[in-house]
Amino acid sequence: MKRASYSLGLSFLIPAVLCGLVTGALGSPQSDPANEAGDSVLIVKVILVGKDLSLKPVPKRQFTIRGVSTPDSGLSVTTSFDGTASITVPPGDYRVTSYEPVEFEGKAYSWDVPVKLTPGERKVLELSNDNASASPLDSATEDRVVLDEGSLYRVIKDGVLKVISEGGHGSGFLVDPKGLLLTNHHVVAGSDYLAVKLNDKEQYEAVLIAEDAFNDIAVLRVNPGVIQGLPILELAEDEPDHPPVSVGERVLAIGSPLATETILTTGIVSKVEQNAIYSDVSINPGNSGGPLFSSRGRVIGITTFGLGGPSGPGVSGIVRIHLAADLLSTLTDQQVQATLPSDRALPVESTYRFPADRLREKALAKSYNAKEYHVEAGQIDVQVITPVVVARLEVEDEVAAAERQKKRSKRSQAVEYVPGTSFYNWRQYTGDYRAVVTIQAIPEIELTTGSAWAVAFFGNLADRNYKFKCDFVRMELRRGGVLIEPLHPGRIKEVISLQGQQENFQDVGVWGRYTYPPEAFRPGAQVTLSVWNSDLTEPKMKTISPELQNRIWADFKEYFDSLEEKVSG
Repeated sequence: MKRASYSLGLSFLIPAVLCGLVTGALGSPQSDPANEAGDSVLIVKVILVGKDLSLKPVPKRQFTIRGVSTPDSGLSVTTSFDGTASITVPPGDYRVTSYEPVEFEGKAYSWDVPVKLTPGERKVLELSNDNASASPLDSATEDRVVLDEGSLYRVIKDGVLKVISEGGHGSGFLVDPKGLLLTNHHVVAGSDYLAVKLNDKEQYEAVLIAEDAFNDIAVLRVNPGVIQGLPILELAEDEPDHPPVSVGERVLAIGSPLATETILTTGIVSKVEQNAIYSDVSINPGNSGGPLFSSRGRVIGITTFGLGGPSGPGVSGIVRIHLAADLLSTLTDQQVQATLPSDRALPVESTYRFPADRLREKALAKSYNAKEYHVEAGQIDVQVITPVVVARLEVEDEVAAAERQKKRSKRSQAVEYVPGTSFYNWRQYTGDYRAVVTIQAIPEIELTTGSAWAVAFFGNLADRNYKFKCDFVRMELRRGGVLIEPLHPGRIKEVISLQGQQENFQDVGVWGRYTYPPEAFRPGAQVTLSVWNSDLTEPKMKTISPELQNRIWADFKEYFDSLEEKVSG
């Protein structure tokens, strides 16, 4: 929707310019040429009083100052973040009117207030509930328009979902009751596995039904039955030359960064371009594909990328919503209905997080031996990773350094260093210590054929170029012959480029990173792992040794104890 534009009448513009018109913040009256000429300074202060008597400044709102004798002309001012605006004008009688209503606590407030300015006067005009015209919002509008950020989050957060692909996870949001949701293309690109997590207990299959790779937009569909009762988010009216927001307006982002489900971040619009919005709103890994909202609760873009700097978070980039609306408009009912995802609930990981103090104790109690967690699978190197393994690897260097310092301190007055000081309690919330068993499958590397011949002829003088022996395809885990469904079947593709003086490694790596519930490794039944690679039609099947099962089981003792406490309680 195009906004109306206001221009100054010539009869009012010329004297205003000649008097040295000032908009924005006030300078000192003594040093203001306009004040020396006898002009007046008008300060507009807009604050609404809430039902709980809290004060709500009204930022980034436009007001028009019109002379009573020249009602067809006027000057525009915009309030700053504290709800104030100022302007220098010739003395006289004026009317201050709001450009559009301010919606607050179920009502729409607008102002048309007279003000008289004498020569050289500096007057503050307070606009509040008392001198505003207030009208109730209709129920449909009231449900959609919530200026309070906390209330807005509570209304729309359930329409923002976690999107899971083989490469990791991002965010997405519902736009149609048929089960359509929008996300970024890079979140789902090239993945054979797609799922949507509604909350920490519900996860379902998703399918890709449309994509715009160039603009980094994708449309997914979930079974409509699994999203009943969830909010469908409203897209803002957006045209390339008429954006739904302006520089300085406040915006909100909801997404699932790192290990979280949904969190709220806020910011200010820094720049608006034809296809993108820049803002200081925080976007972290996992936020990609989530919605950016205006303060009216409408989606104005898809959070996509960050432009970070060495000394700070930088700014975030958001794809404008008109590009996504264009993609949605190309879909036909036949395309949408052609594929119906399953409504079967997929397994989800436990919300349990290992206490950092217990992990610290375990990590420091024993040394880590990679062979103890290794499974031989031909050309694929398979490693089992538990939270204890992660913790031990984190303190490995600290332990070694502390040992060296201990030997040296016998001959000095050095203060003894205690390993494990980085294990703060809050780390249990960062996602590093989840109750999952990760099986990592990385292809082994070898010399290229040319390098092998060169080494054979020239020995150490020859350059060495390496490549992966194969690509990881997939894996299957069985307990007692029964297939265990993975929590996340990760299949990661990455370009590797490492160059040294005589050694070079340039290839595309494809490896696996599957996560499973710890219960799959309970001692008492045989556990087998089958791994497929690109060079074999049949998988390499290996038995997880009883020793490794017992080791995994011991690493998750606290988790299993917590389950027993819930049952007994």
